[in-house]
Amino acid sequence: MNDRLMTLAEARERILSLPLLLTEQEVARVLGCLVDTVRRERKRDKLEFTRVGGRIRHTDDQVRAYIANQRALERLLRAGHLRGPKVYFLEAPPLPAVKIGYTRSPASLLVRIAVLQPGCPYQLRPILVVAGSIHLEQDTHRLFAAERLKGEWFERSERIDRLIAILRSGVSLSDALCGFASTVVEAA
Repeated sequence: MNDRLMTLAEARERILSLPLLLTEQEVARVLGCLVDTVRRERKRDKLEFTRVGGRIRHTDDQVRAYIANQRALERLLRAGHLRGPKVYFLEAPPLPAVKIGYTRSPASLLVRIAVLQPGCPYQLRPILVVAGSIHLEQDTHRLFAAERLKGEWFERSERIDRLIAILRSGVSLSDALCGFASTVVEAA
């Protein structure tokens, strides 16, 4: 027999800590969209889900992650950051990795994220999108060659975080890369 019986308050707390499971109809109501839209987003791997007894359910955390990702993309679109050629930085928390890529247009960036998502176990999120060319993307890859994991994926490092902070302050990618190159030469 147990040394200690669970109190009623502890039992309630344990039950309330279980994730809330939502049907696609409930998610559609929360998002203010059609059930077909929820299904489409799930099938495109933009909205994570859980199977319970063969039925599809969504936790509140999965819905929150979807909403946060959509808001981040909307902010980038509204700010005009997705017009013209861009260099982008993606993350997939909790992985300590950053994807540094190039895109010619906003539509191709959104398509690129949708294509990459099925191969990633975590929700991909844009960190930053800046004006840039394929040459600047390649220069960025060369600068962080020591942090390269595979392809365009790099280990998240202090140096990458510093570059992102500099870019967020409004410095162009070409100027930021020149600044980084000069600090590397000075340190050597």
